[in-house]
Amino acid sequence: MTTIYTRRALKTGIAAAILAVSIPALCSAQDKGPAWLRFQTATIKPEMRQEYEGYMKQVAAANKKAGVSLFVVYQNFAGNLNEYTSVQGIMKFAEMDGTSPLVKSLGEEGSANLLRNLARCTTSQTRYFSLPNDDLAINKGPVGTLFIQNRTQVTAGKMQDYQNWLKNDYKPALEKAGVTVFRVSRPVFGVVSNQIETIRMMKDFAEIDGGPILNQKLGADAVRALNAKSNGLVQSSRTTIIRVRPDLSIMPPAATGTN
Repeated sequence: MTTIYTRRALKTGIAAAILAVSIPALCSAQDKGPAWLRFQTATIKPEMRQEYEGYMKQVAAANKKAGVSLFVVYQNFAGNLNEYTSVQGIMKFAEMDGTSPLVKSLGEEGSANLLRNLARCTTSQTRYFSLPNDDLAINKGPVGTLFIQNRTQVTAGKMQDYQNWLKNDYKPALEKAGVTVFRVSRPVFGVVSNQIETIRMMKDFAEIDGGPILNQKLGADAVRALNAKSNGLVQSSRTTIIRVRPDLSIMPPAATGTN
C-alpha cells in the first residue's frame, strides 16, 4: 500500500516523485498542466556538490531566459543523497525536435560548455518520461517543498483496477484526512513498465512521527478496509522523502509556499 512507509523496495536506480514531482503539483489549479513530464536524475560526485549546484543555477537561469515556465529540481532526503532530479513539463514530444532552451539562451558553444561541466560532476544520468493524471490529483492549497514520494509496481493486467482504486477510494480518503496536495503520474519511457508514481506534500517532518497520515486521521480500522480493496493490485512499492530546491528551480508564483 502506498500508505505504508516500510515496504520491500522496488529495485531501480531512478530517484522516483512529485511531483511525480511528478510535479505538475507546482502548477496552479487554473492552469492547464503539461501533457508529459520529463524527469532527469543525476548521481553526483559528493566532492563536487557545490560546483554542480552552481551549474544547475545556470541551467535554470538559461531555461528561464528561453521562456521555460516550469523547471523543478529536487533532492532525496531519504535514499541516495547524491541524487538530484530535474522535472520539466512538455506539451508535446515535437518540442524536442527543435532548438533546446539552453541553446536558445547560451548558443551552441555556451550550451555545450555548460553540459560538459555538469557531466564532470556526475557519475551517471537517467531520464524518463511520465504521463500526469490530473483526475487523481488534489490541489487545495499552497505548495511547499517537502514530499512523500512513492513508486508502485502494479500487478500485470491490473493497472486500470489500481487507478480506479486510487480515484474512488484512496484519493477520497486523503481528502478526508486533510491532504491538500497530491499528484499521480505514470512513467512510460525509460523505466520498467506498469508503474505508478505519487507525491504527497507534508507540512513538516514531525508528521512522520505520528505514523502514516491516514492512520492518524481516519483510524486503523478504516485504513485496513481501504487497503483490503487493493489486495492483489500491487507487487511492490518504494517510499522516500524528497525536497524541492527552489534556488535551483523555476517555479510559478502559485508554487510558492511553506513546509
